[in-house]
Amino acid sequence: MDVGDIDPDWLRQEMAMRNITPAELARRIEDSLDKRGFSPVNISHYLSGRSKPRPQVRTAILEILQDASFSKARHIPRRDNLSVRDGDDGSAILSLNMSLPWPLAIKILALVSGGQAKPAEQNEALSDRFLGD
Repeated sequence: MDVGDIDPDWLRQEMAMRNITPAELARRIEDSLDKRGFSPVNISHYLSGRSKPRPQVRTAILEILQDASFSKARHIPRRDNLSVRDGDDGSAILSLNMSLPWPLAIKILALVSGGQAKPAEQNEALSDRFLGD
């Protein structure tokens, strides 16, 4: 796509396919251009057609949306019991609400707590840490 081809419908579709919020896109543009104060409001204006991004911002948008980390997000199935959203500070907020076998649940808990998966004999201590007595 040429730098001049960005339109609101295309931008909205690309952001949706990559599950990227206006806040995350604005943050990445700000980082890419070292342009402090670039706001999600700017992205809202682009999405509504109220304004068009300047050439350097258009180039940054194209580069950001072609980034491999967002390409992977296309292949994550969206489910009612699993969601990921932008934490507005460079983090991701993961919500998981599903029934899992205990061994898998323990591995996930160990992973998100910064530890590694524990051997089976330590599973009870780890589950107590998260679930209480």
